Amino acid sequence: MTDTVSARRPNHVRLLLAAGGMTAGGFAGFLSIRAADLGAFEAAVFEPSELASLFIALVLVATGLFVLAMSLSRKVAARAFDPDGDGRVLPGMMSFYRLQAALQLLAGILLALPVLAIRLFPAGVQTPAVATMVMVTALFLIQTVANLTVWRRADEMTRRMIADAAVASFWVLSSALFLWAAAEKLGLAPALSSWDALTVMMAVYLLISSTLAVRRGFA
Repeated sequence: MTDTVSARRPNHVRLLLAAGGMTAGGFAGFLSIRAADLGAFEAAVFEPSELASLFIALVLVATGLFVLAMSLSRKVAARAFDPDGDGRVLPGMMSFYRLQAALQLLAGILLALPVLAIRLFPAGVQTPAVATMVMVTALFLIQTVANLTVWRRADEMTRRMIADAAVASFWVLSSALFLWAAAEKLGLAPALSSWDALTVMMAVYLLISSTLAVRRGFA
């Protein structure tokens, strides 16, 4: 990790992440309790793509919590993130890992919120749907700021990995989209919803980025 990572995170970004995390956590907790009361966690009420997106969201949240837990102790972080190093972890590196953990948590919450929300409120009721959309939009803006902060603070190797993952994902997804669209036009494949496409996109990107991270020694 280069000196670019050691720079401290701007206070406004930290405050945004904290506010977004607390708000989203409280809202997600409310949705989960209401979902349990209404029996919305029965598998039969979910579409396949919704179950897949909830699984991806669970993986993202679990990963974020793991990274966050590792970043709370300098010794544990040194062993987990740099096992071949000298055991020293700079303060800037700890905050960088926490920022990455926050991004994982936000991504998981953003992916789960729309799916859970539509199972908790009667069809045709606009107020809860609008409130959820406002929440999703606000969290997405916070996530965008955090992503830009990660890019600015990352070293050249990390930036290259992020760029390579984006390029590979675009090539795979655009190719798959073309072939599926052609098959759908010919009546050989069913139509996909935008949520189906989003779920596939997230799965492909996570698979590619995780593979690149392992191959290049980031995980």
